[in-house]
Amino acid sequence: MRKDKKWEREADRYKKSDATFADKFSNFWYYHKYHLLIGVVAIGVLIYLSTSIVLKEDYDYNIIFVTQNPISTEEVSEIQAQIDQEAEPYEENLESSNPESDDQSEEPQIYLYQKDIDYIQKYLESVGDDLNGDGEVEVSISCINIEGDRDTVSEIQTHKEQILTALRTGECMILLGDSVGMDFLYEADALEDLSSFSDTSDYDGRAVFLNPYFSEKIGNEENDIPVYIGLRYFTGTLAQTFDDKVEDFENAKNLVLNILSD
Repeated sequence: MRKDKKWEREADRYKKSDATFADKFSNFWYYHKYHLLIGVVAIGVLIYLSTSIVLKEDYDYNIIFVTQNPISTEEVSEIQAQIDQEAEPYEENLESSNPESDDQSEEPQIYLYQKDIDYIQKYLESVGDDLNGDGEVEVSISCINIEGDRDTVSEIQTHKEQILTALRTGECMILLGDSVGMDFLYEADALEDLSSFSDTSDYDGRAVFLNPYFSEKIGNEENDIPVYIGLRYFTGTLAQTFDDKVEDFENAKNLVLNILSD
């Protein structure tokens, strides 16, 4: 018995050979538009993460600084210190009621201030090269924290994905880190071996300890927070097949060489 056309499924109508391209596309869009839209949004987010992680203005060097905690001003840190001080009696009471707390020593937290970032930026500009030929050396430092009480677990995970996405796409060749940040980069196998042009022993020859090259202490007058510089893992990667990425890596390498000879 012949099937009545009015009961024919929409999808079956466009299996006929006389269906036009517009008919087929209309049918495809009807059934798959949400899948396509979700895919477009996902691709857009990935591109945004990989390109917005470093500023896209015409800087000579775009650098990611991986830190334990968010960068803050000294004023904010003073307020936080006051809050912590006021909370100490409550914490002491909590510890005394928990006998196991004596065996759980907290790792010291690393806090960098905006003045530290400004100082490091000026130092790198003093030893860098004018790559774009505009008559001055400009360095952009994008700070991303991978720990911190003010961020949720999902936010911290997003920060880590931003860093790794920027490295995968080759958007950044120069990496700074405090000890926690550089630990993360080292464990992620994200650092180039520098032993071919440097005698550094830090992180198996994959990072240079910067503090000896600074004339000022980083952190505060009493405490000099260790800062390291390294290069994005490059040798043997796909990025090495692109001329512009090779040039970016060589420029980054030359910056490290300038530091070592400073």
